[in-house]
Amino acid sequence: MSDWEFLYEMREQGYSGEDIADAACSCAAPWEWDYIEKQEREAEREAEWEKFKSLQNTGTISRKEFMKYLEYVNTEEDFAVLFVKKYLVEAKGHWVDITDCSQYEMSSDDLHFRFVIGGLYKRRIQPKYPSKSAFTINGKFDKHQYYLTIRVITWETAHKDIEQQKSEKAKPRKFKITGVSYDKNRNNKNFFRADAPPEIKALANNLRDRTNPLWDKALQYAIEPKFIYDLKKIYIN
Repeated sequence: MSDWEFLYEMREQGYSGEDIADAACSCAAPWEWDYIEKQEREAEREAEWEKFKSLQNTGTISRKEFMKYLEYVNTEEDFAVLFVKKYLVEAKGHWVDITDCSQYEMSSDDLHFRFVIGGLYKRRIQPKYPSKSAFTINGKFDKHQYYLTIRVITWETAHKDIEQQKSEKAKPRKFKITGVSYDKNRNNKNFFRADAPPEIKALANNLRDRTNPLWDKALQYAIEPKFIYDLKKIYIN
């Protein structure tokens, strides 16, 4: 089979000429990119772990736990915990255990949630953090690795403490927070902002015609969605 066989497969599957051209430039089919990106993420995580090990004594943090934390970072659950810490004052001094949540996918703000449900557990186990001196080499403090280590230790301690309390049938303080995210510009009938030059605004008379060279700079004046978030209700027992 030819190395370029996937281009014929793409054409048979109905991909556009532009998509096929992009695939030819990247030397990979669209269905291969998930695997490629996964391999790249794993390589990045492995590099982080090697640096993490080299800078300080990892103590109770195993490679498996470190990798689990990197998988957790920037997930919906991760942002839900930050959301609760931002809006629920009772969360101070507690671990946040998320049981269900739903983000607004269209919003560019990761802390815009339809709802977040979970429980608060008292912090029975306190994290033990390394000193900053362990992350100072030749007089240079590695801020990134230090705070990454702090986050890993905090995350691992929280999970250990929560699981232990669950096994003891400890009852958390249950909460539910709801909110609404909406586009402030959703009812704006104009395509371009008020500060757009007259010749740019004139393009809105025929949005289907994109042959005018002015379109090269016109989109910088386009009205973009601006999402606003309002809390609706906070419940905690």
